[in-house]
Amino acid sequence: MKSHYGKIPSCAVFARDFSLLAKDVEPISVETARKWIRGKALPHASRLRILCAWLSIDMTLSDISIEQFKLRPYGQNTNAPNSSAQELIQILNKLKEDEVKALTEIARLYLKKRKP
Repeated sequence: MKSHYGKIPSCAVFARDFSLLAKDVEPISVETARKWIRGKALPHASRLRILCAWLSIDMTLSDISIEQFKLRPYGQNTNAPNSSAQELIQILNKLKEDEVKALTEIARLYLKKRKP
């Protein structure tokens, strides 16, 4: 979003802009925008596609398999994740393959742009 806006926009601005752009889906609330921006919630696949197109994020990842994200529950891993990581694992395991691929691409882009 920084590359699109120059900075992280306010939740109200983001909700307004997304809702104006996404005419095929219901508008989002400021609260929904806040949850997306803070990583507290993920958009539904239809909104995720619109979001990726709007922010110029490639949703296709032919080299990634959903099986790479099927992690074992807490206690079965040798390096058990903390509670936040465990929650993320549970969420990923519930998503469809195309949704996981889209989120993987978003994470890859984030890591590329993040300062070391």
